[in-house]
Amino acid sequence: MHDKGVVVIDKPSGPTSHEVAAWVRDILGVDKAAHTGTLDPRVTGCLPVLFGPAARVSGLFAGRSKEYVFVLELHGEPRRSVADVFDEFEGSIYQRPPVQGSARRELRVREIETLELLEHEKNRYLGTVECESGTYIRKLCHDIGLALGVGGHMAELRRTRSGGFTVEEACYLQDLADAVAVHDDEPGRLDELVTSLLEALESDHHLGLPRVEAAPNTVESLGNGAPLYAPGVVGVAEDCKKGGLCVVVADGEPVAVGTFEGKDAEPVVTPSKVLV
Repeated sequence: MHDKGVVVIDKPSGPTSHEVAAWVRDILGVDKAAHTGTLDPRVTGCLPVLFGPAARVSGLFAGRSKEYVFVLELHGEPRRSVADVFDEFEGSIYQRPPVQGSARRELRVREIETLELLEHEKNRYLGTVECESGTYIRKLCHDIGLALGVGGHMAELRRTRSGGFTVEEACYLQDLADAVAVHDDEPGRLDELVTSLLEALESDHHLGLPRVEAAPNTVESLGNGAPLYAPGVVGVAEDCKKGGLCVVVADGEPVAVGTFEGKDAEPVVTPSKVLV
């Protein structure tokens, strides 16, 4: 059974993201689980959940860009081209969190990478958006409605990507429960659903953190939060940059994420998150 890693859940409408993470924790029988970005209860789609010690680094994934498909429902006949207005909202926009949200209602800037109109039927418009983490799609739909001169609201929303994780690789909670139930006879079913923590940290598709290889005898001290000193370093990836994040690996397992101080520095790595 996996004791740490990432599983991507296709979140249903109804439960909160925290409830889904708690169900993943209970299904897998681990101590902790944390998601990488809240979805409103009524919103469905891609919800990566890190479990076991991996939950400690969920914040590293939370700031990654997101992708959604949404339905904008207009309150009247638009006075301008909807596609043209979508184009105007690409780039940097100002947003203030909605009243019903939990965030402080401070004006903030968010980046809209792409905003595309796919099709429409009567007053309902289907679109996709790639955006910076923390963008409120409900507020975006409201503002587009104002720009069109008729008002509008978000009728439906589904997240299709969170960072490098996509809804195509997601599973339902029942799929996860079934895979755990037959794990002794069919271990491959659970293996297909879980992304290893090391892959999630190192892969360019996800965080792309460079590796610092540590000697096995450093694991205990690193596990207690101690820095990694030069005598315990086996190898350093060429793309490690002073002051940047790296993942410390020993015996093929991630031990810590920390700041790379330099090959000739003491310490070489200062841990910020311990993974054992």
